[in-house]
Amino acid sequence: MAAERLIVFLRRQDFRDVGVEIKLSLPSAYPVCLMGALKEGFSRVYRPNTLYRQTGVVLAGLVADDGSHYTLFDDTTKIEKMARIYEAVDSLSGRFGKHMVQHGSSLLTKLQAQHEGDRGDVPVRKAETFKGENRRQRLGLPMLHIKV
Repeated sequence: MAAERLIVFLRRQDFRDVGVEIKLSLPSAYPVCLMGALKEGFSRVYRPNTLYRQTGVVLAGLVADDGSHYTLFDDTTKIEKMARIYEAVDSLSGRFGKHMVQHGSSLLTKLQAQHEGDRGDVPVRKAETFKGENRRQRLGLPMLHIKV
């Protein structure tokens, strides 16, 4: 399934919601294609110095992702290569777990050590190690954003 619209919302501490709906130019099921619209929507609703308790993204207007909706200006070979990449990622995630392959852009938040210190909770992945790794050397197989 591919989304035609995205809804990005934030819930404040007083339980009031603020959000925005974004119509995509082309239905997509690929995170790489959705990230730009998500960042734009988030920047439109986020206000600094406001406390939030929840972040939400809703994929709306789902249609079959059969690839027949290409326009004259779409790079069909790039879209088909991206489809094969995501099929491989889904296969690896099914075999080794959903967090084994990630986008390279997610490394930035890991390097900034989000969710550590303020609340005192250490993620399970930081507390446990795989066979053959130690706390200094973690196995990380990120999925890098490569132009195809």
